[in-house]
Amino acid sequence: MEVDAKGISVAGKPKGMEWILKERGLLPEMTALSPNGKVVGVCKECNKSQVAHDKARKEAKAREEEIEGLGLEGLADRSEAEAEDTDLQCSRSCCMQHVLSLQPDFLREKPLLQLVIENTGHKCLFLPKFHCELNPIKMVWGQAK
Repeated sequence: MEVDAKGISVAGKPKGMEWILKERGLLPEMTALSPNGKVVGVCKECNKSQVAHDKARKEAKAREEEIEGLGLEGLADRSEAEAEDTDLQCSRSCCMQHVLSLQPDFLREKPLLQLVIENTGHKCLFLPKFHCELNPIKMVWGQAK
């Protein structure tokens, strides 16, 4: 029977991210890699919306094109390498949510909606986000209008 730090049984109760990371042996590694020795649940970077991520990517690309336009290709390569280094560092230990999202069993997990649909004998196919041209109902409604 598993108990938490206070000696209370955790059987039948949902586990937190910290508990799961501790079970998998990832928490000590994350603590060692974090700058202040404290691991956060969700960091500022992971908490940003997809729109904010896209905006930051576009700004970085525009800066690289500006640098290349000035004939300073070496600086563009260095900034690109630094960005890749930051991405690798972020993917390893930025926050608990990010580390758990990279675990193989979490990646293979199907959403509840998909499980319910497949259990009734149907196929569940998700359309890509922000591509309404692929949604057949949009075409039908367009013809109806």
